[in-house]
Amino acid sequence: MLYYGEQPLRSHFRPAETEPAPHIQGKQKGDKMNWYLTVLKKYAEFSGRARRKEYWMFVLMNFLVSILISIVGAVIGDTDGLIAVSLSGVYALFIFIPSLAVTVRRLHDTNKSGWWILITFVPLIGGLVLLIFMIMDSDPNTNAYGANPKTAPEPV
Repeated sequence: MLYYGEQPLRSHFRPAETEPAPHIQGKQKGDKMNWYLTVLKKYAEFSGRARRKEYWMFVLMNFLVSILISIVGAVIGDTDGLIAVSLSGVYALFIFIPSLAVTVRRLHDTNKSGWWILITFVPLIGGLVLLIFMIMDSDPNTNAYGANPKTAPEPV
């Protein structure tokens, strides 16, 4: 084997970079806002499947918005928290249906019925069970709720 410096010569000759797949072209790597907007576009769509990434990016963006609302309340001098609580309430109403929809689609992705969302009403363990379902990997095959979304194009 020929060497150039300390590395094999072969490592310096790589094949030309291929063009990215059509569904990836133009996509900004790490653009989390597209995942959030995808959930909002599917506002009340309870059918189909949602990847873990779609679900958790939506959760992350909601967390960041809630922090932003708290900061805005603190900056404008909302000492009793009335403005921050009011804004948070309006935002919670705005995202209530999309949150339910993406959670049901995420359950579908793990090949579970959307009715499993009701397990959150079981005290102490209900939320933990749902959290485990949200963390689980996708069903790798096509299931009763559709094709695996990991094989589908990402939102652009």
